Amino acid sequence: GIRRLSSRVVSALRDPEMRANVLALAGGKMIGLILLVGLAIKNGILLVDRTNQNRERGMSTHDALLEAGPARLRPILMTSLTIAIALTPTALQLGEGAETRAPLAATVLGGVISSTMLTLVLIPVVYTLIETMTNLVHRLLRLVHLERPTAAPIAGGADHDA
Repeated sequence: GIRRLSSRVVSALRDPEMRANVLALAGGKMIGLILLVGLAIKNGILLVDRTNQNRERGMSTHDALLEAGPARLRPILMTSLTIAIALTPTALQLGEGAETRAPLAATVLGGVISSTMLTLVLIPVVYTLIETMTNLVHRLLRLVHLERPTAAPIAGGADHDA
């Protein structure tokens, strides 16, 4: 059972050629992960940067986000669709040697689609939450500052060392 399977895995990893194949597959997965993280960050930056520009122009947070979403939708979708279209033949196992890369391509393809959709929905929500929390903290600090009692003058007028 499990013991026999684990001994086969260990013996397979002792073979230098097999180890090289395992490392090559792991390296490809890391590249896919870096691609997904980079894409999600780039999309988030596009959206937040446009929102911040709108806020600097005097728009409210709500209006800035409503303008930034459609304005940045096209570049976000163009990048994501380019990656998705490039990965589709490999994910469908078309072409020479695609069967070994198909699982990775399908995973990255799903990651691209889901990260794009999450970016378009989650970034505005998180931006709004952070903006709301920041405003709340500023209001509380102003309230605490206004309610802080002022020091009463010492009788006698001047400060004396005791």
